[in-house]
Amino acid sequence: MDTNIDILVVDDKPENLLLLEHILADQGYNIIKAGSGEEALARLLDYDIALVLLDVQMPGMNGYETAELMRGTAKTQHIPIVFVTAISEEKKHIFKGYQAGAIDFLFKPLDPDILRCKVRIFAELYSQRRLIENQNKQLEELATTDSLTGLSNRRVFIEATKRECNRSIRNPDPLSIAFFDMDRFKSINDSYGHGFGDRVLKDLAKVLRDGCRVSDLPCRYAGDEFALLMPNTSSQEAVLTADRIRQQFGDLIIDTDNWSLKASITGGVSTCEAGSEIAAEELIRRADEAMYAAKVKGRNCVQGWSSDCGLQTQTDDTETVRDLRVKMDRMASMSQEMFIRSVRSLVEALDARDPYTRSHSRNVTHFATGIARKMNLPSEQLSLIRRAAIVHDIGKIGIPDSILRKPGSLSETERSRMEDHVIIGVRILEQLHTMNEELPIVRSHHERWDGQGYPYGLAGEEIPIGGRILCVADAFDAMTSNRVYRPARSVASAIEALTSEQGKQFDVEVINALVEWTSQFGNHGRMTITDMLAVKSITSVA
Repeated sequence: MDTNIDILVVDDKPENLLLLEHILADQGYNIIKAGSGEEALARLLDYDIALVLLDVQMPGMNGYETAELMRGTAKTQHIPIVFVTAISEEKKHIFKGYQAGAIDFLFKPLDPDILRCKVRIFAELYSQRRLIENQNKQLEELATTDSLTGLSNRRVFIEATKRECNRSIRNPDPLSIAFFDMDRFKSINDSYGHGFGDRVLKDLAKVLRDGCRVSDLPCRYAGDEFALLMPNTSSQEAVLTADRIRQQFGDLIIDTDNWSLKASITGGVSTCEAGSEIAAEELIRRADEAMYAAKVKGRNCVQGWSSDCGLQTQTDDTETVRDLRVKMDRMASMSQEMFIRSVRSLVEALDARDPYTRSHSRNVTHFATGIARKMNLPSEQLSLIRRAAIVHDIGKIGIPDSILRKPGSLSETERSRMEDHVIIGVRILEQLHTMNEELPIVRSHHERWDGQGYPYGLAGEEIPIGGRILCVADAFDAMTSNRVYRPARSVASAIEALTSEQGKQFDVEVINALVEWTSQFGNHGRMTITDMLAVKSITSVA
């Protein structure tokens, strides 16, 4: 976990600030202290805060007001808030805190172990969010930058050319582009090796970069083909610029420990003259056509486009473009999958708090995806349900162990607190900015078909299909798992109980899919949930 994490503690009493700092002193965090709501808001502007531990009762601006201002400011609205308070645990106070933007409550006197545990979980979520942001930044750079030369890539060049073509229509300025192609580059690779070929491409990129203006855009277009976008440049000026770059590269001696040679390039230029209208695609086609005409002339020269060029260019290196697209899709998928694995690890750590629910999230994920497959949902929706099932109970980090592990019935207050885990989970996932599509499913997995569920009282098809499936999968795992207050039911007994609630608590279609899906594992009367999970493991390996 990242140790360079800033935690802001806010309390008007210095002794409380010292206590919180002391409890967290050995955890490796940077503790930032504020004695008022106003001071806290100032600290939030100066630091990259991962979590705010906020007192409620403070003179001047109280905790609720501070939280509301945080939620109304773009820079701070994503920062999780945990209220640390001595006020009543009555539902009205807790609800007011959640309305103000809190994710959780800690009640005084504080339990140091609970405080450390909750802060550690939020710090881990912050680290995961920062990791994903960095990965997304790297992916964006990969999507716009050629990794070998550091120049902008084909996609950036095309988009920029379209923008400049549109601008030239509004402003009567000329616009030119030049294409360059390495002469006999395949022979260089075959004779001297691909490593030396890469060196030649990088040297050409440097000459191109050094030989253009700040307003120009050099790029690696495809393979050994480069391009230069030149706004506010006439045809004559563009040809002179392209020819100067050709000469500078031709004069360059490319040295390595084993080889030394000179190489050459061929260029083509096209221009949208002032007052003309040419689409970006046509401008690019003309430059490519002019370059091909220059190659026909004998290479190592620059040709301006004219209707006399007359020859169509061959298609660009579609295999290279296709390979790049496949690699980018694979990297984006890896980034998302890495995030899912990280969140799954956190969820399994939460499940481990209670030995009776150790594999709950994993089992619910298995049951939910099985039901979704039996309902013939599209693969994209199935993946969405799988990801939502993994994190559906993440909000239980805000529920005390005394409630989670209570052997008897929950009181009304305890049950209300337990139901808060849905809202807490949604608040946590909102901070991550990577699971927006999963939020409606997580938010609705405790709603009932008859509208008697929570937290919003949705009914029927108002509930997303993913939420209806998760509701059944969650109940099925709960019934067939041992609990501190009762033993596990058999598969047959659980199916019977669920079926009796179809049309009331559960969607009939989802229950039918569960019955059909579980039947493929054998007779309900003889099969146990352990048998089903064993079959799952064998199927996964296969």
